Amino acid sequence: MKAVSAGKSAPGRPRTKPRNYAKWRAFTLLGVYLFIAAHIVHWKLAGRTLAPLELHEVMYTTEVGILTAGFILMAAAVLSVAIFGRFFCSWGCHLIALQDSCYWLLKKVGITPKPVRSRALVLLAPLVFGYMFLWPHVVRIYEGRPAPQLRIAGDEEGWASFVTEDFWRNLPGPWIAIATFVICGFLIVYLLGSRSFCGYACPYGFAFGLMDRVAPGRIRLKRSFDRKDCLKCGICTASCQSHIRVHEEIAEHGMVVDSRCLKDMDCVAICPSEGLHVGFGPPSLAKSFAPKSKRLASDYSWPEELLLVVSTFFGIAVFRGLYDEVPFLMSVGIGACLAFFAITTLRLFTRRDVRFQRSQLKRGGRLTVPGAAFGGTMVMFFGFVGHSAAVRTHSFLGDRQFESVRASLSRGEEAKASDLQGAISEFLWVERIGLYHSPDLDRRLGSLYELAGKKEEAIARYRSVLAAAPRDDEARSRLANLLLDCGNKAEGERLLRELCEGKSPAKQRGRAWLRLGEFQLRDGRPAEAAESLSAASLLLDRDPEAMTLLGDALFADAAYGRALDAYRAACAKPGSSFRCWIGLGRCLLALDQPDAAVDAFRMATQVKSDEADCHYYLGVALEARGSRAAAYLSYTKALEIDPGHGEARKALDDWKRRWGGGGG
Repeated sequence: MKAVSAGKSAPGRPRTKPRNYAKWRAFTLLGVYLFIAAHIVHWKLAGRTLAPLELHEVMYTTEVGILTAGFILMAAAVLSVAIFGRFFCSWGCHLIALQDSCYWLLKKVGITPKPVRSRALVLLAPLVFGYMFLWPHVVRIYEGRPAPQLRIAGDEEGWASFVTEDFWRNLPGPWIAIATFVICGFLIVYLLGSRSFCGYACPYGFAFGLMDRVAPGRIRLKRSFDRKDCLKCGICTASCQSHIRVHEEIAEHGMVVDSRCLKDMDCVAICPSEGLHVGFGPPSLAKSFAPKSKRLASDYSWPEELLLVVSTFFGIAVFRGLYDEVPFLMSVGIGACLAFFAITTLRLFTRRDVRFQRSQLKRGGRLTVPGAAFGGTMVMFFGFVGHSAAVRTHSFLGDRQFESVRASLSRGEEAKASDLQGAISEFLWVERIGLYHSPDLDRRLGSLYELAGKKEEAIARYRSVLAAAPRDDEARSRLANLLLDCGNKAEGERLLRELCEGKSPAKQRGRAWLRLGEFQLRDGRPAEAAESLSAASLLLDRDPEAMTLLGDALFADAAYGRALDAYRAACAKPGSSFRCWIGLGRCLLALDQPDAAVDAFRMATQVKSDEADCHYYLGVALEARGSRAAAYLSYTKALEIDPGHGEARKALDDWKRRWGGGGG
């Protein structure tokens, strides 16, 4: 067959104007960001919106069974990839928009990032995927825990509902979001080549790559073309930002079989023969695993590959959760960049000539000016890494002891003083040497000081949390309780009212109304307490505790009829405590119904037979209806349980004075 030069159509095939898929893809990716902006605007205007579509929420579904919006998006994306191939990645991923934008901008200034080829880094994405989605199940099976049951969470759980009032609940702050985009969308492209985060670090990309192997939709040679008609000009390969040998795969298989293909359509648009299209047919399956016809060698020796592995995982270990801010995937991107810097720095010491992009760092055994600048930058960078490692070490040790404290409390045990003091000491080290003061650090120190009985220190920490995160309702609640305990009634009540009137989930506001009403009742303001506790009972779905306290407030305000209704509602709820039965009995006594009161107090003794109050009040009711002997036995029983029960002691003494002698 006669050869045809690049840029000309094959004989008999008139060349049409190439389709500008890149422009349409840019509009589509811009649409993704416009959709995100519209989502935020809707939340601001409506106060409630669909939860952010975060793919990492898949972990909430697989680990704890909560069906999330992110899981549904991931399921839809996986299904689309299984049919059409990886269009979602190149046409719908916000991060690839940044990576491709960075690549385009660098080319505009004359820099074409060289793709890094490594045998070790290709294992990073599957390892990250396994750690995020498979390892938790290995741990669960090892511990003998059952598989989670699927359920839908409400917004009151605060972190995994479909609809939320707190759009930012699981999202990083603006600075971390910007840093993530800069590192995973720009820096990694400059260092490791175009779409390097997708190829080396993205766990979702790895999952999509697996599904792409079974997808019937892929870039293929048109049926009207014979493989021999391919010009083998390599223009399609040169245009591929995923670094696929497109012309070789087309020649060998008649389609692109590499699972890294993101279907951005650049090769289809640029093919001079117009021989490529997206079509349906047999999937690639095992062909995608087969050795490529001309596999390119790694850029690194085996010792360098080992250093890449060590550096990457060291970077992840150091930066993940640093200052309680750095998310996992950002730390993966940092780890990959750290590995590149480590290799390049090593080569400055071990090679006569070292080049990076367009800059010659070392020539003939001597550092160039760019090389000296790079070396100085690396001294500062690795100094920062070392400092971060020290901070992370103290933070890790503090977290271990903090978790030990929490484990003790969850078992109903008292936390060990050594764990409390050890965690406080480690976190104070982090505070002293850290470059950033995290609100989470203050949260943990506040709770530790609270457990240690150091209320003033705890108050100071919670104040710091609220100064940095004014919407932190948990810190506001803890601070309010501590202030009330320390006698600062005005500020404590003000903070509780802020919680009650805020926009936190209904149950959280209900608990705040409950705490406020409880305080007002103790403070001798039963009418105000009744109003607060009425609000609490509505928000908490007539919770037994709220209804019991409401009854107490109404009883103290002499509203016996309404108090009776509240107590009865509390007693009718499953899991009601003995206190609601005691309240019901006292109210019945006040309404001169001693027989009904006796029944209520007997129920209290059945619910909690070892509670002295139950037997004391039963004795009072029995004596009121004339059952003197039974009353004597109840008073005696109360004193057997609690010899220091003053009311039972006085009642028994009065009984003896009135009726004389023992309980005959």
